Amino acid sequence: MRLRRLLPQLEILPFAAAEDESTRQLHLSRKTDSSSLLPILESYTAAFPGTEEAALVPVQTRTLDHLRSDLQLERPVLLKIDVQGTELAVLRGAAEML
Repeated sequence: MRLRRLLPQLEILPFAAAEDESTRQLHLSRKTDSSSLLPILESYTAAFPGTEEAALVPVQTRTLDHLRSDLQLERPVLLKIDVQGTELAVLRGAAEML
């Protein structure tokens, strides 16, 4: 993975952030930075060619509140969310953390 090569100290968790804990379908885009738990709409692919759906992959979801108990976080903490349209759902799953 490119991220691991760039940041060897980075811990990558095998979950998608969401408002609940379940198994969902990840809509993989041909451009990986456009992948999402939401369907990739035709209007999006028309505006951004090359972002068409390439596959559906099952993924476990976790709330940030659940993950926080597993992480060793020291204040201050910066939370950056880039989840292709599901930001509100991620924040709903982080109510205790926030």
